[in-house]
Amino acid sequence: MFKYGGFKLFLFKVIAGLILLVFGLFLLISIGTHDPEDPGIGKLQSFGGTKNIFGYFGALISSSFLFLFGIYAYVLSFFFSYVGFLLFFGILIKAIFFKFFLVFASSVLFNQILIATHLNTSDTGIIYSALEFFVKSFFNNYNLQITESSIFYYTLTLFCFFTLVVIFFYVFNIKFKYLK
Repeated sequence: MFKYGGFKLFLFKVIAGLILLVFGLFLLISIGTHDPEDPGIGKLQSFGGTKNIFGYFGALISSSFLFLFGIYAYVLSFFFSYVGFLLFFGILIKAIFFKFFLVFASSVLFNQILIATHLNTSDTGIIYSALEFFVKSFFNNYNLQITESSIFYYTLTLFCFFTLVVIFFYVFNIKFKYLK
């Protein structure tokens, strides 16, 4: 703990950590106070009031993240805050760029679980929708009806769930003494 390195590295980690922490909290509060009637993607307007706590800019940011990632944007904002907290206090983070990539890539797995369990089918984000369209059209071009079977969806959902658990254990450094 508190391993900053030299003075330049200390300044970089504190400033980068503070920026990520503030951005993560800003994003979390902005998404939490998001209103579909506020300006955002597809509704750019400079007049009228916004219900978002951060005003027009908060409405645009929350709309953009919800458009791209859906409900998973809450997890991204928590992750930004988590990494910012660790950097600010000098806690060592290994493979930080790989962890960022895993968190962004796991949004597809998370949204697949939401769709397959019918928990929330409308807020999956454009990234998942585009990838789902690509996979379905790929299999349909070869006249494979595998995407229409329920076994395919259950197997895919189970795979996504276990992969998502492993990713979160790795990213958030969760260790069990029995899994060595």
